[in-house]
This record gives sequence, structure tokens and C-alpha cells, in this order.
Amino acid sequence: LKAVPPGPVPAAPLPAAPLTPAVALARSPPPRASAPWSPSAGALPWSALHCEAVELFRRNQAACAQQQGRVTAVLQRLQAAAAARWPGCAVSLYGSRAVGLALEGSDVDAVLLKAVPPGSPGPRGEALARAALAALAQDLEGGPDTEWVSSVHPVLSARIPVLKVRTQQGVAVDLTVASGAHSGLVACQLVRSLVAELPSLAPLTIVLKKFLQARALNDSFNGGLSSYATVTLLANYLRARGAAMSADLGDQLSGFLAALVTDYEARRLDFVMDPLSPAGGPPENVLHSAYRLSAVAAACKEALAAIASHAQPPVPPPAGA
Repeated sequence: LKAVPPGPVPAAPLPAAPLTPAVALARSPPPRASAPWSPSAGALPWSALHCEAVELFRRNQAACAQQQGRVTAVLQRLQAAAAARWPGCAVSLYGSRAVGLALEGSDVDAVLLKAVPPGSPGPRGEALARAALAALAQDLEGGPDTEWVSSVHPVLSARIPVLKVRTQQGVAVDLTVASGAHSGLVACQLVRSLVAELPSLAPLTIVLKKFLQARALNDSFNGGLSSYATVTLLANYLRARGAAMSADLGDQLSGFLAALVTDYEARRLDFVMDPLSPAGGPPENVLHSAYRLSAVAAACKEALAAIASHAQPPVPPPAGA
């Protein structure tokens, strides 16, 4: 997961950072009409785990699509509140929902653009971001036309300050400010390019996030794996295996879990480079906040044992397929 695991196909390394949106999109191959794991791709005898993974992915994506209307309405209200204080300010979606990798009911990540002078460096930019979020929190708590707001909680001491907004519609938004330390929008472009390049990345990410969520290991604030870290590790694995890998999602999932356990036990996960590490600066560790990585590895080992104990014969294609 950190480097190329054993296999006949060498990995294509993740792109050097930083990536501008234009560069990230230019490196993205066009989306495929039919993913290799889709039933329409061919009448293969899929494993039972593959079929379960596909079903979980489809149900999750359908549920997220149903929630999109409420999410859009809340972002529009936030946009209006921000623009009332800072004319020309915009609210932009980023994170898992922006790239189609959110779990049903997950929080919405959004960023304020043009709320502080662009390119505000270091401590000054952080101070301006904190002040902007504090001001917007006051507007949302007592301003006009805020009946849609259920609660507002500024977390200004975080490395990247955040305003947690909960709404009467059941939508939870984590709002940040675009400043020097914020890489959310660029990360979206990188993840979109990886999803386009690696057809299995989206369904496997959803399955793994659901697995980690059930064990309270999917939150970087609590020492688990962030969504971005999960995508990075999966992309490293899928790129390394390349053409040598089965199209069966069950096989891919089992292989990834085994690789994570092996790399953790061999201490190869002490440092995994963030592909968005600043150019010319020291590389950053995508797992820097994953202090519960031992629990993640233990959960993966348990999952592998469960998969082995419940192994079933491949599911044959439908008649006439």
C-alpha cells in the first residue's frame, strides 16, 4: 500500500504534488461505458462477496442521490448567508459528496471561497479563517431567515478551523474557509482522476468506508482512516496490481485487506506519502492522524477470517447472459 507489493506488474506511482485541477483532469482517462465489475461487462461467475459489494454500492449511491435535493437546498441557504456578509463570496462542495464517494447520511463538506483575501499565508490566513467562521456563526445563530438552522458549533482550535452547521432538514455541514492550508478542492480533482482511472475504486471505497464506519474507524479525528486516506491506500493497491488483478470485487477486497495487514505488521505503513504534499517541501504522511491504525489492521484481519469462513462457490451468470 505504501510501495509496489509483489506482483508481475509494476505500479504507476501516484502523481507528484501539487496537482492543479487542470493537470488532474488532463491525466484522467475518459469514463468507461461499462465497468469491468458490472454485470453488463460480461457473464462471469462472480463471487458471492462481489455480488454483495455491488449491491451495497448501488444501494448507497441511490440513497445519496435521493438526499441530493436537501443537500443542494442547504448549500444555497449557506451561500445566501455568506454572500450577505461578504459580497462575491461562494460556497463550494468538496470531499466525498463532491466526488460521489459519500456514505448515506454522511456529513457535507463545504468551503467558503473569497471570504478572506486569496493567498493569505500561514498564521494570518488561519486567523482570518477563524474570524470569518466566527462571524458567520453569529449570523446563522441570530440573523434573519435562519429558521432552517438547528445548531451551529464553531471548532476554531482545529488545524483547519471548521463551522459545524446542523439543519432542520437533517443535513449536517462542515464548513471551512479557503486559505493557504486548505487543499480540499484540489484533492477533489485528484480523487476524480483516480476514480476515472481505476473502475473498482468507487465501489471498493464505499464498501471499505461502510466497514470502517461500523467499527467507528472511519473518522480521522478519532484516529481512524479518513476518506482521503482510504482512497489513497486503495489507489496505491489497485495501481500496483494492475492487469494481474481479477475483475471480481470480492477478490480485490480480500487482496487489499491482506495487503493492509501485511504492510502494517511489516511497519510499512508508518509513512505513506500524501500525493498532494507541497512541491519543494517535506513529504506529508496521509496517515498522520491515524493513531488507531492498529485497530484498523486488527479489524481487517478479522474480516479476512470471516470471508474465508463464509466462502461460497462463485455465482453463475443468469441464464442467457
